[in-house]
Amino acid sequence: MKNLLLIDADWIAFQMASACQFPFRCHDGVWMPFAQEDEVFSAIDERIQYIKEQTSAKKIVMTLSSSGNWRLDFMASYKNNRDPFTRPVALKAARQYIARNYTTLTEPCLEADDVMGIYATDPEWMPQYRKIIVTIDKDLKQIPAWHYNPEADFEPWEQNLSDADDLFFIQALAGDMTDGYSGCKGVGVDTAAKLLDDDPFVWEQYEHVFKSGKRAGEREMRWRKAPAKNRYEQALSFYRKAGMKKRDLIDNGAVARILRHGEFDFKTQHPTFNIRQLLEEMK
Repeated sequence: MKNLLLIDADWIAFQMASACQFPFRCHDGVWMPFAQEDEVFSAIDERIQYIKEQTSAKKIVMTLSSSGNWRLDFMASYKNNRDPFTRPVALKAARQYIARNYTTLTEPCLEADDVMGIYATDPEWMPQYRKIIVTIDKDLKQIPAWHYNPEADFEPWEQNLSDADDLFFIQALAGDMTDGYSGCKGVGVDTAAKLLDDDPFVWEQYEHVFKSGKRAGEREMRWRKAPAKNRYEQALSFYRKAGMKKRDLIDNGAVARILRHGEFDFKTQHPTFNIRQLLEEMK
């Protein structure tokens, strides 16, 4: 089967525009970032050609984020910690160059990550090709599809459904501060990942009565583990134990989710998934 690459053009544009930027001293002693468009454009072409050769791809499709973002409906803080002054000066020109010179997919209210996730898992889109997601973003491993990270992989590899779902569970609990969502208080990536080694459990409160000592007869509320039916019950109990609410789990889970085929309504421009259902159905 021939290879088709779904390339994260946001990453390519940012990386190449940054690589070609250098400080320039003006005559009055003011320093400014400087870049030559032709150098940026050449770097983009060379990078894409290298990736194409490494994967023996017959077709490439670039994916770009749109100006809107459905995640902001769930969490206004999503990616609002990004400093606009750290963006390379030629970024806009780099994005425009890619859109003009390559086959490009952009969908209203979707990030490039979502576009890759949706089209890579759509069985009716380009079925004659093996569709490979090309990015350095670890979050895309949530997608059960073929992947290639040119900075880490020797060749494309296939992510299975179980491992993809596990990564979504981890992100929904641990959050990602670089993207502006914190997840569950006190739960990091390692803690969330270790939960998947065992059957799900919930934290439940109970009243403890001291039997002896200075506090004999006193009561206090404590937490203990109890069996859970599914990962949704487990995740919700962690949020509640941390003093958070069900809404916090829903919002963090929503922004953590990288969309797959069938999880977005292109007419209403809103996602169609249900966080509770996604976590309940985990194997």
